Amino acid sequence: METPDGAEKEFSVTTVLQFDQHRRRAADPDATPVSVTAFGFCVGPTFVAWQAVSTIHAGRVHGMPCDDVVLEFAAHGKNLPVRASQPGFAALEAAMVDAFPDTAGWREALQASLRPRGRMLLYCRP
Repeated sequence: METPDGAEKEFSVTTVLQFDQHRRRAADPDATPVSVTAFGFCVGPTFVAWQAVSTIHAGRVHGMPCDDVVLEFAAHGKNLPVRASQPGFAALEAAMVDAFPDTAGWREALQASLRPRGRMLLYCRP
């Protein structure tokens, strides 16, 4: 590929991939990947330790299909929502149930909820 000044420039696949990833994030900012560790989880650069979680709520995302859900973790006085559409959500869900066994069956409970767009408390640290 030639630049405007006539110099040769090598086409970079990495640059195209980075652009595509940036474009997807700009179009859907909630698509920030979730990663899980033995000590907690990360949503982008934000780390939440399991022992810091004070409450967990589940709900449905407003304006989305009824099967699009969100888990909201409260820790250190801040709330961190994580949508089911985010990469890594399934691993987070499994780790959450391991760390907080009372949250097992949360999807069924949310589906059975009488409030179609309601928010449900799954866990509250005593």
